[in-house]
Formats: sequence, structure tokens, C-alpha cells
Amino acid sequence: MASDAANTPDRPDAADILDELDGARTRLAQRLVTPWWFKALSSLIVALLFIGVGMTFDNFPFGSDSTGTLLVAVSVAAAPTVLLWLLRHVTGASVDRYQGAWTGASLALIGLLVACMAIQSLLNVPWAFLAGAGAGFVLTYVLEMRTDARLRRGELPARVVESRA
Repeated sequence: MASDAANTPDRPDAADILDELDGARTRLAQRLVTPWWFKALSSLIVALLFIGVGMTFDNFPFGSDSTGTLLVAVSVAAAPTVLLWLLRHVTGASVDRYQGAWTGASLALIGLLVACMAIQSLLNVPWAFLAGAGAGFVLTYVLEMRTDARLRRGELPARVVESRA
């Protein structure tokens, strides 16, 4: 028991340790805030997904089925992986930025995609997916800004992995 008392910091030391911990948490949160290009590229990926799906419809104003399929494949598989790798390389940390908050936004984007399909196919409005691409771009950009604001407030994700990248 005597050794426990020797290792226990006194009140001023404990306050200093807590201040240092709070400072480290703030510095980490600032590192996890994304650069401007991440928000723009995330939004562009979503817009390209909408345009790619739209190109598979006969009445879309430009492109072809094969180009649309390629855009969908790139925007769903390759682009997010590369984008997250770049973010990890730049920030030095890998993090689940969304903490489940992306679920509501994902459902909104899926709903928007389904609405675009219905409008383009049932109402024969050829520009529906282009409008959806614009709306998806804006929605994604706003959500990325909100995620960064949450991180700036120090609301860190549960799992953060440091990297030497």
C-alpha cells in the first residue's frame, strides 16, 4: 500500500496531467480535421456515382452504359479507398470519421438516388440524375463540414489509429 501512495500524484500534479491530456486530445482532433480537397473529392465521388447510374438509362443526355458502369465501379470501389489512403497519408491518422452518423446521410443519398431513378424512368426527365448529382455533392460537402466541426469540438471517434505514413 505504501508504494501506491508514492505513485499517486498530488492534486496540482493531477491537474497538470489532465491539462496535458486535454491538450493532446485537442491536437489529435485538429489533425483529424480534413483538408479542403478531401471534402471536394468526397462530394465529387458521390456526384460521379449519380452521373454513372444515370448514364445507364436510355434517356440520359450523354455518355453510354459502359461509361456509366465504369463511373459507378470507380466511385463505389476504387475512389473511396484511394481517398481514405490519401487522408491517412496527409493527417498521419486513420479514423472512422462518421461514428455511425453517416448512416442517416447514406439513407438520404440512397433515397435521392431512388428518386432520381423514378423521375428519370417514369417521368422521362433526362436531367434528373444531373440534378441528383448536384444535390448529392452539396449534401456530402455539408456533412463533411459537420463531421469536421464535431472533430474540432473534440468529439473524437471511438477508434483512432496512429500512423507513421
